[in-house]
Amino acid sequence: MKIKIENLKKIRKEKRWTLQALATELNLSRFTLYKWENGTTTPTLNKLSQLAGILDVPINIISDLEVEYEHVREKERESIDSWELIGGFEDKKLKHSVDAINENIDFLKRKLKETSLLINGLIHSSPNPAYIKNRNNKYIIANDAFLKLIDLPSGYTVYGKSDEDLFNPAEAKSNSSEDSKVMITGESVIAEEKYTPGSRKKNWCLSYKKPILDSDSNIIGIRGALVDITVRKKNQRLRKILENVLTLTDENIWVFKDIAIVDGITFFKNMMYSSDNAIKNEVFGDSNGLTWDEQIKIWRSMIVDEDVKNILNFDKTNCPVLRNYRIHNKKSNKTYQVKSKVHYNQEYKVFILLATFTILGNS
Repeated sequence: MKIKIENLKKIRKEKRWTLQALATELNLSRFTLYKWENGTTTPTLNKLSQLAGILDVPINIISDLEVEYEHVREKERESIDSWELIGGFEDKKLKHSVDAINENIDFLKRKLKETSLLINGLIHSSPNPAYIKNRNNKYIIANDAFLKLIDLPSGYTVYGKSDEDLFNPAEAKSNSSEDSKVMITGESVIAEEKYTPGSRKKNWCLSYKKPILDSDSNIIGIRGALVDITVRKKNQRLRKILENVLTLTDENIWVFKDIAIVDGITFFKNMMYSSDNAIKNEVFGDSNGLTWDEQIKIWRSMIVDEDVKNILNFDKTNCPVLRNYRIHNKKSNKTYQVKSKVHYNQEYKVFILLATFTILGNS
């Protein structure tokens, strides 16, 4: 079976179908349809028939399937005739057997429906991307979190799809190979750190994969789940960077997630890292157990009044900013000269403060 590539492209454009819109109508990924149009892969007979119907053209206009397709249709008619012939038997024993078979089929259908509802409920209730594959490494089901991960609409059916249909070639090969290994060896993958598939190496996840066994302990599929750890990985990288910086400077380093303006002065919020808590406690006092509002009230009271007007305010748009001012610790009766520089890191979305404190004397 061959696709008439140029005809398919021409007709699709004439009918004003975009790749994405036509792929959605066929319940396919845009990448799969793209591969059809470029001759990389070939659709199934059923999908080719759907495609011809949507484009409203005979199937032989976009493929070489006219004779073969008619032959298949004839086979389907012969199968229907055979079933009609069986239906004509009047033998009572045969009728009882058929009734018993139908009862068993109805029972199995009910059980299958119950099992399907249970699996769907478990998969879709997970906030993390999750999926199930069969023994042939084809997708059976995936939840909305998984679909969102690979930019597919909610409710998109992944049934029968392969990794090649959903991911770029490198990611598809990696994920498919890993899943195959689990099904061949029966060994689970527990909390493996890796780039999140579909994220173009921008996000990190913990990968969990386990084989699915039947009642005879035969492997019939695999279930997988991904837990996002991007924030944790970024924090680890940031900490390592800061530790390296510490070897090159005598300045004290703090990292904050947010800022807020109080009484016209920019203060930091949500400290994520401190290179020297002892210095912080010596200069500003121990703030353990205090709310942020209580800490700010204390810090504001320590700024020498004459220097308030010299403190530059800032946000992430005007960093780096230099700030020089004095603070007076009433408890220790010491005055310090503070020289600081504030940076904003766009990648980690944090404020980095580098500061030195010089004791000016007791007041």
